[in-house]
Amino acid sequence: IVFWSALGIPLWSVTELKKGRGIKNHKYKQQISKYLVGVGMSIESWQGLDNNKTISHLRHLPVDKDMCYQIGRWIGDGCFHYGSSGANSIVIAFNKNDIAGIGRTVSFFAGLGFATSEYAAGDNCTAVYIKSRELAAFFHNLFPGYKDTPDTKSCEGLKNLSNECVTEVLSGIIDSDGWVGNHSERVKTTSYQLAH
Repeated sequence: IVFWSALGIPLWSVTELKKGRGIKNHKYKQQISKYLVGVGMSIESWQGLDNNKTISHLRHLPVDKDMCYQIGRWIGDGCFHYGSSGANSIVIAFNKNDIAGIGRTVSFFAGLGFATSEYAAGDNCTAVYIKSRELAAFFHNLFPGYKDTPDTKSCEGLKNLSNECVTEVLSGIIDSDGWVGNHSERVKTTSYQLAH
């Protein structure tokens, strides 16, 4: 539960409350309690949670239709998040009203055992972070030319996929960077490599 991003509460205050320091008169107690009730938890049960939760995920990722759809979403509106030791997350941006798309992505990656979080990124955008160095490395291997600009996203790593999987990649791209017209589906991209 990430209070300092969801509620704008300083991390040191969250740490104090988690450890029970000054809990009776803490200025953020009411705000955090209200947030916790919204996620079905009391402040006491939150304080009892282990700070070092172990998250396990599959060692081998399935490259199935669902993964291919997520790859397409990332191609359309994704990037890497970098920490001090390199890429530690993939990030996929959504229109904040795309509740179904956000839910599909969060459910898919959480189902594989990855930690996810959502952040408001501007007035109309929600960014979903999927936290894993291994997953970031997987995406880097699929797109070895990727730097920080979309024009380096080519699909070289996807050329041997089945037609079903290619269809899902395209569906993901269309859902993030495309639209459906009267007689066609279209995608707008700044990537020359992706377009060809």
